[in-house]
Formats: sequence, C-alpha cells, structure tokens
Amino acid sequence: MVDKPLLNVLISSSGIPTTPLEKVREILYYLTSIQNYFGEWLELEGKEYGEISRKTGLVSSDELEPLVREAEKGGLLEIKADHSDGMNIIVTMNGWQFAEERKRQKTSNVAFIAMSFDLEMIQIYNNWIEPAIRESGFDPYIVLNQHSESDVTINDAILAGIKKAKFTIADFTHHKAGVYFEAGYALGRGQKVIYTV
Repeated sequence: MVDKPLLNVLISSSGIPTTPLEKVREILYYLTSIQNYFGEWLELEGKEYGEISRKTGLVSSDELEPLVREAEKGGLLEIKADHSDGMNIIVTMNGWQFAEERKRQKTSNVAFIAMSFDLEMIQIYNNWIEPAIRESGFDPYIVLNQHSESDVTINDAILAGIKKAKFTIADFTHHKAGVYFEAGYALGRGQKVIYTV
C-alpha cells in the first residue's frame, strides 16, 4: 500500500518540475544551454520533443508544445515557423532572464538552513549540521539575526538566502512557523528541500 502523503512530499521535494511555471523554466533553461549564442534560431522537430521532455522533467512530450506556446504568449520566446514536423523558436531576452534564475540555482554552492534558534538547536547546528554541509562542499547560509541599524530586515535576509541557495535544509524540531514558511517558499521556487527533525 502506497503512503500517498509521503509520496507527495517526496515528489514535491525531488526537484522535478510539477507546475507549468517550473516546467517552462526548465524548458527555457535547456534551450538556452543548447544555443550557441543569443538570437540563434533553434529548429525543433517532433523527434526532438521526446528528448527535450526527458531532459526537462515533463510527464510526456505532449506537454512540450502547449508549454512553448504559453511561453511565447508571455514573451519568453518567439515561434518563427510552425510546421507539422516541429517549429523554429528563439529565446527572447526575457526568456534568458527567466532561465538565468534556474542556472544560478543549479550552480550555487549555498545551503540555506531554516530552524529553531534555541540554545539546544544552535549547538546541534554548530556540532553537526554546519560541519556536514561544509564537508559536502557547500557554504551554509543561516539567518540568526540582523543588526538593528541594518537596512536589511530579517525577512529580506531570509528570502535573499533562499534565492541564493541550491537547496534548503528545514528542521521542524519545535515546529516553528517560520521554518514551515521558509520550506514552502523554497519549494515554491522549485528548490530541493531536505526535511529534518
């Protein structure tokens, strides 16, 4: 018997795009990675739809064309020629910017940590979490506090940290509401979230 809630959590934290917006971002990221230069027209034929679909995490190649058409409506790409065998497309500057966010996330070496900051948890962070992150080749990003004179609020620092990170570690010990928010925000950005307690 499949535990559906557990399965949904595993799928949502896998990094596989599930929403149309995430899928469009993955398609644009892939298209910009195969372009030799900005402004190059890409000729996509029906046979390539399957390969693009596999590399971008689509459920089937039937998803590709409707997503490409929506991306065109949003100004993220242009379709030059549309024929029965495929289409010629170009990624616009807006599309490149949209894809760049995914590229930065894929190449980031930052790990964002969301957790309770009582004394016991700070000791666990110092003794176990931070060393494990560093040994894995990542730089931990944790927001303990901000100086009162700073122009940056704690919320700004948290959101900026999640945006910089490749993944987020969310520790649910003590069930702090902020940790749930930060994990949800990271998931909403298509980021992998590692749950601990």
